[in-house]
Amino acid sequence: MFLSAFGWFHHHELRLCRAANQRSGARVVWWMRLATRVGDAPLWFSIAYAMHWVRSDWMGLRMALAIGVGALVCRAIKLVTGRDRPFAAYPDIQRLAAPIDRYSFPSGHTLHAVSSAVIVSHAIPQLAPVMWTLAAAVGASRVVLGFHYPTDVAAGATIGATIGAIAANW
Repeated sequence: MFLSAFGWFHHHELRLCRAANQRSGARVVWWMRLATRVGDAPLWFSIAYAMHWVRSDWMGLRMALAIGVGALVCRAIKLVTGRDRPFAAYPDIQRLAAPIDRYSFPSGHTLHAVSSAVIVSHAIPQLAPVMWTLAAAVGASRVVLGFHYPTDVAAGATIGATIGAIAANW
């Protein structure tokens, strides 16, 4: 029963991956490449650094620590699960940019984007709409570019939200 349900779920998740990857026009792909680059670590560390100097509390340092912890957690899970990226597992899914590592689960870019969104939203509520828009764009970009399945993005978001909430409320 479980394997049957898993097979059904994976079939539909794969259909979503293919649709997002194959039906995105050149303009969408350009925006998704930009979003995925925005989701790289330097932006999040820059925001943490700025928060450290703008605010008198330790929120920027907490954010930098959350990014570091998130990277370690993500790397450990990727090595344990060893899930190949969609473009590597299915030849009809195109790799539309260069990945930074081999494995798919969970999405580290999404983890860092959501973790940062939680922390910044907690510290500076006026920036919440910008941060959550960025986080959503980063997550979507990972599926469109053929790097992740939707469950990878959901797992990255869940882990990131958890790490972000712990760091923001520490």
